[in-house]
Amino acid sequence: MTTWDRYIKDFVSYLKIERGLSENSIFAYQSDVIKLKDYSIENRLEPNQIDLAYLKTFIAELFDLGLSPRSQARIISGIKLSAPCPTKISHAPSKIEKISWCKRQFSNIINIRNKIY
Repeated sequence: MTTWDRYIKDFVSYLKIERGLSENSIFAYQSDVIKLKDYSIENRLEPNQIDLAYLKTFIAELFDLGLSPRSQARIISGIKLSAPCPTKISHAPSKIEKISWCKRQFSNIINIRNKIY
């Protein structure tokens, strides 16, 4: 099992157990994260190598593909929930801290992208 496969499997478990989402919602979120996985594999990156700058290029790619703003927002939402980016916290961070940091970073990106539209 690759690092990405393990990451996605853990994410799906989180959605089922912690969030209690329906199968359709889980499938949609999973497919959104798979888009990031595919883009990252093309660039030879593992989940733990993804940073804010890389996420910006991924989001720009969504825009360049001509996806509607609604589709882009849904994909970003799925990735935001999965929070694959590393943390900048100096101590050993908890999962909550990592997720909070990533969500703040995604909010910054989304605000920038909304100004472009």
